[in-house]
Amino acid sequence: RFGLNRYSGDHDGTEDHLDYTIDMNLQSVGLLVDWHPYDGVFRVTGGMLYNGNEVDFVVTPTESLRIGDTSYSPSAIGILTYHATFRKLAPYMGFGFGNALKKTQALGFVLDFGIVFHGSPELELSADGWDASLPGFQDDLAQEKQEIEEDLRPFRYYPVVAFGFTYRFR
Repeated sequence: RFGLNRYSGDHDGTEDHLDYTIDMNLQSVGLLVDWHPYDGVFRVTGGMLYNGNEVDFVVTPTESLRIGDTSYSPSAIGILTYHATFRKLAPYMGFGFGNALKKTQALGFVLDFGIVFHGSPELELSADGWDASLPGFQDDLAQEKQEIEEDLRPFRYYPVVAFGFTYRFR
């Protein structure tokens, strides 16, 4: 099977003296192989995905914020930009129901459950405030990046639930 998935969305908000915008661009292209162990509708699926998922998180503090071991004023920080990407080639494993190759039916329904093993997110973190270019600030930013990457480590697996319709031309 060949599959294409795409979703884009953003969300703006304010929380804990932070104005933020989250921009998600989720896109993947998959090449999958189905195995129907009982020659029915149940299947086990494996394959690879090209993973173009990216998440941007832009934060503007309205009060002092701790970065690393130091508290900085909003003007010293400016705008914090977090950019997360994932491994470009990711294995997929799952199971589902539906058989697009079944010759006895023209219209069908498919349902998939699976996991993409896309690895821990790779994070880029930057700021544009007054202190952003100072070595001490950069050290605190590197420490903050490392702590966030550690917090994101559990998200190295991406759950998948997909459904669709098939039509067999005769």
